[in-house]
Amino acid sequence: MKRTRLKPMSAKKRAEIEARKLIVRDVCELAGYSVCSGPIEKHEIVRRSQSSTAATDERLVIGLCTVHHRLDTFKDEAVELGIRIDPDEWRLCGGDPDLEAGLVAFADAKRAVARGEETAWRHRFVEWCDERGYDPVLKAAEFNLALCSSGEVVDGAGSAGDLSPDTPGDTA
Repeated sequence: MKRTRLKPMSAKKRAEIEARKLIVRDVCELAGYSVCSGPIEKHEIVRRSQSSTAATDERLVIGLCTVHHRLDTFKDEAVELGIRIDPDEWRLCGGDPDLEAGLVAFADAKRAVARGEETAWRHRFVEWCDERGYDPVLKAAEFNLALCSSGEVVDGAGSAGDLSPDTPGDTA
């Protein structure tokens, strides 16, 4: 009986690699947090074991310089900076695209705060809520934010800001 050689790579994996090459990230998402150094690398904010599409999903791939890419080894800091979505929170989404989009938007907001763009992230979060018909304050509570009685929202990192839709750009 003649034996055939196994293919070194499946067609599915080859297609995934080609799709990932099309994702271009040429700016470090944490530029402004600290000094950048090294080439820009693609980084998934959700582990590949959590999502089969993490490597090729445009929303889940960000660019990080070598220095900032190393921060991912510290889970709590990575989640706080928005370069990693907590695996437990991702699992709780249960594949619901709307909840996953919310977690991605919140991670984007955390990166904006790390870069020093606090007013920009509040505005983006409010826009995201308005597009879907959500109350920004209630949605912020769903994403483990502590609410103050004044309508001010404070995340675990201690940054604060008013998320009321009529004043998306104001700071607290």
